[in-house]
Amino acid sequence: MTVFLKEQVSPEARPVAVMLSLFAALITLGLFRWELRNIQTCSWLRRRAETLEGVIVTAAQIPKQPLPPRGIGKTEAEKWIYSVTIVAWLSMPFIIFQLTLHHGGYWVLISLQRF
Repeated sequence: MTVFLKEQVSPEARPVAVMLSLFAALITLGLFRWELRNIQTCSWLRRRAETLEGVIVTAAQIPKQPLPPRGIGKTEAEKWIYSVTIVAWLSMPFIIFQLTLHHGGYWVLISLQRF
C-alpha cells in the first residue's frame, strides 16, 4: 500500500486499492472460516475428553481446568481478532482516500513510517 500513499491517489488507481483491500479481506475471511472449523473440532474433542476425565477427576479429586479470564477464551479472542482485521482491510480504501484528499499523500506516508 505504500506505493499508493507516496502521492495523491489517482482516480485510475482507486479500483486497484479497493480490489487489494477486498482480496485481503476475503483471504482473512477464508482463514477465519478455516479456524472456525478447527475450533469446532477442538471443542468436540474437549467435550469428549471432559466426559472421559469426569470419572477420573471425581475419583481422584483432581481440580478441573480453570475457566478463561473474564470468560474470554481462545475462541472469543479469535473471533475478535479476525473481525477487526476484516473491518480494517475493508475500511483501508476509505481511509487512504480521505487522508490523501485532506492532507496529501506525503503526510500519510510519513505518519505510517513513524509507527
